[in-house]
Amino acid sequence: MRTIFTKKFIRSLYMLLMLIVSGTFSHVYAQKSVPVLSTVDFSCVTVNRGELTLKVTGSNFDTKAGNAKTDGRFRLNVSNAATSLSIDVYPEAEGFTAATATFKIPSTAFTTIQVLSVTVQNANGNSGNYKWEASVPQSLFVIGPPTAQPVQSCPGQVTLSASGAPAGASYKWYRPDGTVIIGETGSTYTIPNQTASASYYVAMTAPGGCESTRTPVTATVNPTATVVITNPAAVCSPATVDLTAEAIKTGSTSGLTYTYFTDATATTALANPGAVAASGTYYIKGTNSTGCSDIKPVTVTIKETITVTAGRIAIDTEHPEEKLEVGKPATFTAESEITTNGYAASYKWYTKNKGVDWVLQPGASLQTFSVASVPSESYEVRVDITPNQETACFSGLPASGIQSIETGVIVPLPVEIIYFTALRQGKDVQLSWATASEENNAGFEVQVSEDGRAFRALGFVGTQNGDAQVKQSYGYTDTENGKYGTRYYRLRQVDRDGQFAYYTAKAVSFGAVSYSIRAFPNPLEGDQVSVAVQAEAGGQLQLQVLDAMGRVVASQARELGRGESLERVQLAPALPKGIYFVRTEMGGVVRSFKLLKK
Repeated sequence: MRTIFTKKFIRSLYMLLMLIVSGTFSHVYAQKSVPVLSTVDFSCVTVNRGELTLKVTGSNFDTKAGNAKTDGRFRLNVSNAATSLSIDVYPEAEGFTAATATFKIPSTAFTTIQVLSVTVQNANGNSGNYKWEASVPQSLFVIGPPTAQPVQSCPGQVTLSASGAPAGASYKWYRPDGTVIIGETGSTYTIPNQTASASYYVAMTAPGGCESTRTPVTATVNPTATVVITNPAAVCSPATVDLTAEAIKTGSTSGLTYTYFTDATATTALANPGAVAASGTYYIKGTNSTGCSDIKPVTVTIKETITVTAGRIAIDTEHPEEKLEVGKPATFTAESEITTNGYAASYKWYTKNKGVDWVLQPGASLQTFSVASVPSESYEVRVDITPNQETACFSGLPASGIQSIETGVIVPLPVEIIYFTALRQGKDVQLSWATASEENNAGFEVQVSEDGRAFRALGFVGTQNGDAQVKQSYGYTDTENGKYGTRYYRLRQVDRDGQFAYYTAKAVSFGAVSYSIRAFPNPLEGDQVSVAVQAEAGGQLQLQVLDAMGRVVASQARELGRGESLERVQLAPALPKGIYFVRTEMGGVVRSFKLLKK
């Protein structure tokens, strides 16, 4: 038995020696002896505070007995990038174990704002080496007054800044009266609207409740700049507006330097503020000597100048030549530069019968005026157009500022023609017409023309009953010799008192170029009209589109062959709505008809 015990003992001793040699034993022992640091009684202190007695608590605090009191030490480590202290305690008893230890930290550790790392470390043996693991570190904040610079600003939002706090620390901001600003713990504090100079304060704080002394932060508010704008009066083109004029800025802070812009953010400078030629909103910025500024909008109105001429009243009736016929409806349209440009503020229509005074037509306040039945007496129409002086300027108006346009005396046709035809019969032409009613009619002079312009009399057909209210038919045969080309016929109706009126011409061809023409669509809603031409022989077609005032708005010439041709006439897209006339001429034959643009 003794021998066996001895062998086991020797084997165990051998294994122990092997563990010691390999370091495995010390590693196992170190793992069992890792200290745990639970609390440090100071988690924060202020800078330059002097020596500190620090008490720590935890577990697994341990030492090893040594050959002397200096062996087997228990260590406190205090360090960061700039500071490194190791402070030892020497237990009186071998195998020191405790949950509390007290250390004295010299004042040199607290001369700088920083965060110190605090750990404890057990001894590894009696050799004075520290190879065992240290505890998990805890932080010790060293804080002091933050750094802050005074600021200068214009009235309004102001931002104060502080610096110097280490990571994990924060700030506390105070109002000028010393009250804390709740919730403001960052390095900046923004005052929403600072209107006067004042001193605020900021302190540094750390976890654990430490707070440094306060640093004053002065916010100096410079004098404000106020721009007051009086919009300039509207001017008539080509005049301009001078935005640099002092009258526009009367009431603004004195001593301001002004700049001028096209936008409210003052990024695009106005090229010529002394001579603004376009209507719009611009911006004037005033800046004082301290850099404070104010910017305000200014409205410029440049009114278009319209030159007003005589104008005219266009007449629209059922008659092919727009003649007034007794008992028939008629529409009168005011046309002038005022109406064309859309600057009419109001219309007043007047009529005059038999030269009696003008009579205002109640309810007639539009550009057009209509009558359901034209009276039998002489008739006049007048329109008074009041332009909108707020939106445009007008030259050529009388002192009243109202444009008056009159038709002059109009004698309605006393005879109502139902039809008028001209038919070729060999070398002659048979003319036929009928009236629905007549009043004061003496008869009809039949006229002819070889060019459609210069007419001469062929004969006279007297009335059957010059005051009849029933249908009456008439005829006349042109038996002149030597007819050639195209002949045009018309009627000159003559009253008993010598007044007369013409009725539309009819054309008859005797071998020269003749043609028929039609335009579509009519009424026209777009800006292109199609013209279909049926020609007996080829030739050049001259085509014009005229407005109600007789001005040519479109024209073209085309060589056409015999038969049917289709021409398209392009009108200006901006052409106003109204009544127009299409005039064609081919081989000396002139035709015209009315075109309505909606």
